[in-house]
Amino acid sequence: MRDLFAMLKQLGIPTFSITFSAAEKRWTEIIEAICFQQGIEVPQDLDWVQYYKIINSNIVIATGMLDKRFHDFINHIIMSPLNPIGEVKDIFGRIEFQARGWQHYHGLIWIENAPEWQKSPDSEVTAFIDKYMSCQIPNEDEDK
Repeated sequence: MRDLFAMLKQLGIPTFSITFSAAEKRWTEIIEAICFQQGIEVPQDLDWVQYYKIINSNIVIATGMLDKRFHDFINHIIMSPLNPIGEVKDIFGRIEFQARGWQHYHGLIWIENAPEWQKSPDSEVTAFIDKYMSCQIPNEDEDK
């Protein structure tokens, strides 16, 4: 917490607040790795209870693989020279665990030369937001 307060004092208000969670059942290789380590077949059509039972049977593999994904995303995407959300000045992150055993990541990102809310003109702030963010209501007729 002291590191975060020092960053806030030096860098000001962060540009982005982010949260990353696991894609859970879409990341089948995590379940496959745990089953391989235990020498068991990967069950087909897992329900959520079975799924979390396997995850919690080797939380070291599950959290290690997830942690690697988080750090790879930050290091190779967010911090890449392509600057997908602008040039990153600094980043602060914290990993927490959900009640069902999965970790998730909360972070703050400071972007170089980002306009500051209530200090920069509203048009600059709006243009910055529109450049990096969008939202829409999915069309029910389209493939999810």
